[in-house]
Amino acid sequence: MERRARARYPELERLPEIAWTTEIAGTVTGRAAEQTGLAFRTPVIVGTIDAAAEAISVGVPDSGETMLMYGSTIFTIRIGLSASGTDDLMEKLGAGSETEMSSAG
Repeated sequence: MERRARARYPELERLPEIAWTTEIAGTVTGRAAEQTGLAFRTPVIVGTIDAAAEAISVGVPDSGETMLMYGSTIFTIRIGLSASGTDDLMEKLGAGSETEMSSAG
């Protein structure tokens, strides 16, 4: 973080480092394992919005793969190496550092 930004906004120090969705942020602590029943030292990823998390959970993190999320809304996500170039889809970075996500819903 830049020195000027730190001096002007000291509360920024409390924010976590920015990381990609699938990067491991840490592991489950002993106390958290006792309270939740999760296994001690289970890797914990950074996390993301619900639709992108669902894409990862069903195995759609790589280029060329697509998923359909069906619930109170319908959402389609396609992972690619570059944006689709259409105005009909929302474009943003994918879950990993080398992918982009095209979505509609």
